[in-house]
Amino acid sequence: MVNLHDRLKPLGRILNLKAEGWTVWDCSPIFGEDGRVHVFATRWPDSDQPDRTWFLGGSQIIHAVAPAPQGPYEVADVVVSCDGGDEKWNSSGVINPKIYRVADRYCLIHTGCTAQRMDTQAIGMLTATSLDGPWTEVSDDAPIVDQPGICNNPALLQHPNGQFWIYYKSGFGGVEGMNIGLAIADRLEGPYRKYENNPLIDPEVVKRHRKLEDPYAWHNEQGFWLLCNKVGTADGPAGLLFHSADGVDWETPVPGYPNPVDFRGYRQRLEEPNLLFRDGKPTHLFNIMGACPEDPVYSGFVFAIEPASA
Repeated sequence: MVNLHDRLKPLGRILNLKAEGWTVWDCSPIFGEDGRVHVFATRWPDSDQPDRTWFLGGSQIIHAVAPAPQGPYEVADVVVSCDGGDEKWNSSGVINPKIYRVADRYCLIHTGCTAQRMDTQAIGMLTATSLDGPWTEVSDDAPIVDQPGICNNPALLQHPNGQFWIYYKSGFGGVEGMNIGLAIADRLEGPYRKYENNPLIDPEVVKRHRKLEDPYAWHNEQGFWLLCNKVGTADGPAGLLFHSADGVDWETPVPGYPNPVDFRGYRQRLEEPNLLFRDGKPTHLFNIMGACPEDPVYSGFVFAIEPASA
């Protein structure tokens, strides 16, 4: 069993752009061919209630680069910028970028919405041959995973059978809380079809935590893994780690990453887990850390993953 929780060493915040007027969210890392760490993140004008403003215009997916996972980071370019309109499915806002290397290309998936409406959230994809772009939208006029029901927090997994699986958060009729769904395609660009037996997680597990969100998925010789943020409990770990033999049926979760009160001394949000891999092994966990009275900042946060004990 993979044990992340007990191997995490807090390193600190990254991409603190509050002084420049930005809230930062969703820090997705990857090692570049230049040996540096490239992070794709979301930013939008700073607010005390960021959950209520990212879709109103002004949000951006940014590309930042650093010599080491803990930084310092320099914003290299803006990949996507939104004006709050309704011209396209993601004109109003973007959030939840995740970066992947797929064969000789890079894939950047994300959530978007239109017309300043939260209930239009859907999932799209861009591809490029370089982390510096240029980026091409897989579909200009439509998302790749869409309604009915909000679809957000995408996570891509290249299945051993050659398919491409996207895990995502959504509400499902007759199931309490927000759960995890799955969409499957034979090609990276799609078309993606929703798995017929969604949602994936036992509703009783979801009920205990009110909702699960922010899935990060990967596969290794031990099977499939899903790292999620839990919502609805002030105590215990902030993240849950699920294991599956087939990527569909998930076992009872174990702690995934700690509550900030355990290592910072006060309560705040710790969400959006993303792993940094080197040679097929996770070396760092990237999250976003929320603001609180003692630390009024929204930014990235990095843990080192210490080697597993023999």
